[in-house]
Amino acid sequence: MGMKRILLSLGLLLAAGALHAQAPHELHFGFSGPAAGYVHAGDFGPLYHWGSDLYSLYEGCEQIDAGPVFSIGYTYTLRGWLKPGAEVSWGCSWINRTQPRATQDKTVQHLMQNYLTVMPLVSLFAVDRPHFKLYGKLAAGGQLSFGDFEGTRFRPAWQVVPLGLQWGGEKLFGFAEGGFGNVYLVRMGLGIRW
Repeated sequence: MGMKRILLSLGLLLAAGALHAQAPHELHFGFSGPAAGYVHAGDFGPLYHWGSDLYSLYEGCEQIDAGPVFSIGYTYTLRGWLKPGAEVSWGCSWINRTQPRATQDKTVQHLMQNYLTVMPLVSLFAVDRPHFKLYGKLAAGGQLSFGDFEGTRFRPAWQVVPLGLQWGGEKLFGFAEGGFGNVYLVRMGLGIRW
């Protein structure tokens, strides 16, 4: 009877070790930008206030400075190459708006817009080595935009990451992603597995 208990205990320890080694849970924290991704990409640039161009004579201008995006996400390893999960992100943009030169009004309005995004995601891993991983990611969900620039709006949110890299240990890792969507364009961060 004692030998059976020892073998059972040894078997449970080995099984727990194997499960622990797989580390199916991942939690990652990211820092990315620009906020809202491509949404205002054509509007980034200098503020034409009292410029000499004809446009600023009759039209007001806007300068958008996108801030960073902070995110937290979770993934679960179904297979070595397939990890579904979800992500929550927040970012903001600051907007300076001028009046047309013809109005003789030199005031500049300072506005702000926030972007809160929730998206389910799936990561597909092409290379899954202990200290280096190469993957792509698809995410889709919703984005709540609120502030004094656009008011409150809800829009679909999506993110495509054709190239993502993870490096480091099996428990603590760094990552970098490049892609496109209406949340961010480039992102870096840290994650943990357990």
